Amino acid sequence: MGRRRRPLATDRNRSLPAGVVVFMEQGGSTMGEEPAGLDLLLGLLLMAAVPTVVGGAVILSLVGLTMWATAPLRRRRRAKAEDGRAPSGGPYDP
Repeated sequence: MGRRRRPLATDRNRSLPAGVVVFMEQGGSTMGEEPAGLDLLLGLLLMAAVPTVVGGAVILSLVGLTMWATAPLRRRRRAKAEDGRAPSGGPYDP
């Protein structure tokens, strides 16, 4: 009348004693071989280089934005100093 269902993978393992787990699909070793000294060193250098490059880019960006934002203020101070008036930073001594 109805179709006969195929046994699931868990059904196949039911005949095994308790506590025995079989991974039929898994073949070979799951652990790779241990890296050699040079491979390990190159990996560590790469891991250290990424945050260094990203952090350096952030710092340079912040310095550049600060210089760009304060450029008008520096121009005004320089113009005042050239006119003979004292800049806001202190007395003018020719």
